[in-house]
Amino acid sequence: MATRRETTWWHAGRAGSVAPADARERSTLTIDIGSFAADVAALPRLGLGLGLRGTHFDHILTERPDVEWFEAISENFMDSGGRPRYVLDQVA
Repeated sequence: MATRRETTWWHAGRAGSVAPADARERSTLTIDIGSFAADVAALPRLGLGLGLRGTHFDHILTERPDVEWFEAISENFMDSGGRPRYVLDQVA
């Protein structure tokens, strides 16, 4: 089994810029798969988590899904008060 993988992608050369296909730069990344797999295996298993997003609030509060954690993006809850804050308090 190969332990190295090379992947190629195209980018415009500068963040936020859009370039025609012929002006794009080619980048190559080589990943040592064996080392990557060992690193991933060493990570703790955190269980199943869900994103705590406004479109899910009703379901989360009524169904109380059996998940180990919620992903709460801080910008979605800072200075918002009201319902987002209430939901965050309920699942904490």
